[in-house]
Formats: sequence, C-alpha cells, structure tokens
Amino acid sequence: MKSQTLLIFITILSSMLLTSCDSDLCTNDVVEKLDSPDNSKSAVIFIRACGATTDESYQLSILEEGEDLTNQKGNIYISKGNFEVDWSNNNKIHVSFYSSEVFKQETQFQDVEIEYEYKKNIE
Repeated sequence: MKSQTLLIFITILSSMLLTSCDSDLCTNDVVEKLDSPDNSKSAVIFIRACGATTDESYQLSILEEGEDLTNQKGNIYISKGNFEVDWSNNNKIHVSFYSSEVFKQETQFQDVEIEYEYKKNIE
C-alpha cells in the first residue's frame, strides 16, 4: 500500500512540475513591431526558442492596441525562416516569406486579411 501511495504521489508531483515549467522553457525575442496605419493593431515578428532540443522559429502575432506579446506561440504565422510584413491598409497585411518550412499560415484574424507571397531569395 505504501509503495502504491508513493507512486501516485510521484506521478502527481512530476505532472505538476512539467506543467508549471512548460512556458518557462520558451522565450520570445521581438524582431520588429509594425503598427497598422490607424495604430489600432500591431504586427509583431519574433523569434521563439524552446530549449536545446528544438529549433528556433520565426513567428507573427497580431495584437490589439496596448496588448503586449506574451510567452505564447504566434497567432498568425510560424516558419523556420525569416519573413517580412507590410500593412497594406488597416485591414490587410502582406507577408513575404523565404522558407518552404511553414508550420502555421492563417489568412484571417478578426477584421484583418493576411495575404502571403513566397519569395525564393531574400532581396
């Protein structure tokens, strides 16, 4: 009975430690922040690194005015390589990307349309 109780305790403790450390393993380093023409939103390009066993990735999040980037993955675009973003107007952004390894590619965020263009070489 004691060994069964100890096993349950160790299992619960291990689970709690792994869950609490999950977001601490990753860091987001902002590369660039571009405000929309009316300053109501920001497009934030950042590099996300999650420890020695995973490659870093380039990510994009659109944030509302006054909202800060949290330690979460990008809500719009995630790729292995760098990319560029331009606001076409208040409701449209253009993403030029150079990596064929794309992990997330949203085409709409609230009232913002996201269009993509693959470029083979960085100009």
